[in-house]
This record gives sequence, C-alpha cells and structure tokens, in this order.
Amino acid sequence: MRNEKNLSMMNRVISYLRQAIYDCKRGFWFCWKRFLILFIIIIFFDFYITKRVIDYEHINRIKLSIGFWDYLFQIFQGMPANIVQNKMSFFELPAMWLLFHLFLTFCMSGYIQQEEQNFGQQVLLRTKSRGIWWSGKCCWCILGTAVYYCITYFVTALFALFRQGFQPGLSAQLHELLSHIDVSGIGNKNIFVILVLMPVILSMGLMLFQLLISSIFNPLVSMVVQTVILSVSGYFCTPFLPGNYLMLMRLSPVSGENIKWEYGISYGILLIAACLLTGKIYYSRKDLCGLNYKQNLPRRGK
Repeated sequence: MRNEKNLSMMNRVISYLRQAIYDCKRGFWFCWKRFLILFIIIIFFDFYITKRVIDYEHINRIKLSIGFWDYLFQIFQGMPANIVQNKMSFFELPAMWLLFHLFLTFCMSGYIQQEEQNFGQQVLLRTKSRGIWWSGKCCWCILGTAVYYCITYFVTALFALFRQGFQPGLSAQLHELLSHIDVSGIGNKNIFVILVLMPVILSMGLMLFQLLISSIFNPLVSMVVQTVILSVSGYFCTPFLPGNYLMLMRLSPVSGENIKWEYGISYGILLIAACLLTGKIYYSRKDLCGLNYKQNLPRRGK
C-alpha cells in the first residue's frame, strides 16, 4: 500500500516536471522576440545614463564614479514620495521606470490564452489534472520574469565593465548630482537585496497576478490592471501598494518612509502563494473547451 502511494506521488511529481518543462519551452518560443526588444531597451537605458554622467563630468569638470549597482539604481529608482504632495505640481511617472515594468507585463501577457486555444487543451487532457496544467503556466511566468531581469543585469554588467567595472557599494556623489538623493543610508549588505532579490520576487508575484487576471478576463484587461497598480503606487506612497517597493527612492533608508524591503519580499511571497492557490481553484471549475472534464476523465480503478 505504501509502495503504491510512493509510486503515485512519484508519478505526480514527474507530471509536474513534464508540464513545467513543456510550458517553459513553449513560453520561451512565445516570448523570444520580446526578449530581443528588451536587449535594445536596456542598452538604450544604459546609454542614456552614461550620457548623463559624461555631461555632468564635462560641465562640472569632475570625474564621477559609476558602477554596476549605480546603473541598476538609476533604472529602478522611480520617483520620490514628496513629488506628489504639492497639489499644484503636475504628476508624471518616471519614463524609464514605467517602461521597464510595463514591458515586463507585455512580455508575460497572452501566453495562457494561446495555450487554451491551441495545444493547451490536448495537454490538459493528457495530464488529466487542471492543477498540474495551471502550475506549468505559473512556472513559466516565474521563470520568464527571472529571465527578464537576468537580461537587464547582463546588459548592464557589460556597460559597467566597459565604464569602470564592478565596484562595491553605491556612489553617493553620483546619485546626489543625478537624482538629488542621499544613498549613504543603504549599506553594502543591503544592495543585493534591494536591487536583485526584492524586485525579482515582487515582480514574480505581480506577473502571477497578471496571469490570473488574464485567465479570468483577457490580456488587455490584465495589462490595464497592472498599469493602474503602477500609476496609483506612484501617486500614493503607502506600504499597501506593491509599486512603492519597486521605487528605490521610496525605500526607508533613502526617503524615511515606511517602505521597507522586508515588507516588499513578504508582499511578493504572499502574492505568489495567493495567485497559485486562486488559479488552481479557478481552473478546477472552469470549462476550457465546452466539456466537463470531471465527467469525462476515467474513474479510478478503470
């Protein structure tokens, strides 16, 4: 009896792995052109940052230090909280930050609809489990988000290597001149967390939320929802809106606000878990192709 349970569990694990591998392969094939565009976008970002640094050096006749972490900080910095406190001021989200996150939503959108309309129904009939089918889509969403950030880090690392290499910490003088902020409160131990760990985990949670909304409605609605989340997060500085954790200028060591990276990581993990569970429940009740699979699947023992 115990051997039968172990064998059943092993078969289920194998089914999960096969579904995950299938969706990751199909997802890369679906998104590879979009990832190529991402290369161009990050190259443009890094060129723009480099040009700003060179202009400041030329005008002020000084030599600025800029490394890998400084490039990333400039891309992810967002906007300060106090920029929207004045009601007479014009609210405008930072273009570089907004484009980076909106293009991620574009890269991750549309795959699950393509699967539902094409080969996904056949795969679902083969796996005989909607939970496994949904988990494969989530695996691709998580891996695709990781690849998106890896491309960003890779291109930025090349720019930093040609500029000055990998220097520890952030250049306080650079960010004071370019962004008028003090980054001295960010210790070297926290740099990896706020520039790599937290944004990746939180973005994975947001992309799974987009996947869920896209499954219930359509990709356009999910992209609109993501745009609203980012925009509202820019206007209201509160720990309850996830976009605030993606704006490094609003983190507590920089701004003094109650936006802590520990909350951001917890927010992302909870969002991932909630979307995995909600999607599994949703697809257990959804009729994907006009058939009630629970009635058509073979019963146990047959």
